[in-house]
Amino acid sequence: MRFVRVVCVASLVGLPSAASAATGVIIGDSIGMGVTAASGLKSLARLSIHIRGNKAIAQINEAPAGATAFVVLGTNDAQGSLKGIEQSVDNIVQAAERKNLSLVWIGPPCVRRSWNTGARKLDEMLQARFANTSIKYVSMQDETLCSGKFHAPDGVHLTMAGYHYMWEKAARAADFPITTVARATAPAKPMKLASADDGAVPAKPKKPKRTKPEITAASADVTGTAEPKPKKKRKAKREPATTDVSSLDLPPADVPKPKKKKKQASKPAESTAAATDDASANPAKPKKKKKQARKPAEFTTASPGTNVAAMQKPKKPASKPAEAVEPAAAPANPD
Repeated sequence: MRFVRVVCVASLVGLPSAASAATGVIIGDSIGMGVTAASGLKSLARLSIHIRGNKAIAQINEAPAGATAFVVLGTNDAQGSLKGIEQSVDNIVQAAERKNLSLVWIGPPCVRRSWNTGARKLDEMLQARFANTSIKYVSMQDETLCSGKFHAPDGVHLTMAGYHYMWEKAARAADFPITTVARATAPAKPMKLASADDGAVPAKPKKPKRTKPEITAASADVTGTAEPKPKKKRKAKREPATTDVSSLDLPPADVPKPKKKKKQASKPAESTAAATDDASANPAKPKKKKKQARKPAEFTTASPGTNVAAMQKPKKPASKPAEAVEPAAAPANPD
């Protein structure tokens, strides 16, 4: 009875329990999303998160106050320049202090890419930065992870066995209780990279194929076979209605009469004798000669300085009237 009373009093006073002390949260990038799947903790990790910028600090601000925050950052930053990255690390540490978080920083694992030297250099910088501080740093640059047996085909992300290895190593280093999450019997499929600098994008699940409904006894007949659906009859084309004209009492139709051909009047043949008499009585008149049209006078263009008067044709002299000849006087008679 005394033990029961002590437990009741402790609960009323608000003493920290084991459940509240073991509150953990995952903060970070796509590698952190894999660690979340292995640990079963609450996840704030997202794709394309860097140490630089405000996205990591925003995740710190969303974490529950007083919790243990496992920070999985550095893989995306190792691909570029690391100059001035120390200030961004300090900004994350200061944000965690304001939330009273216990930080456990999980370093970038080995990658099977040309920029693996950047991951090693960043790992050394973080080890030196967190030495002799309250922040627990867990390096992932060991022989097991660098051997390549836990890497996915892209050479950056890991299989589920690799994420379980990272989680268990970080939890033991931080004296954090390891949650029991069932491991997959086969390695998980690697996640697709969103871009060269981004994290992984989970593959979309395939839509289930549509299957035809099975024939049940309700839809089958006595023999057990399905009733065939009646075929739709095609509509026949309507033909125009015809009327029997013979049965109707209609007036006779006006049939046009055929036109008669006109007979050409035959001219009576004229006798040869009459033609001869007419020819002798009326002799043929001589045909008049057609007057030839006078051609217009041709004009020539005189060159400058030419006497136009000399070029004109001389006119014919006008004919003088015949002079009257007086009759000679008759000779006088000698009588």
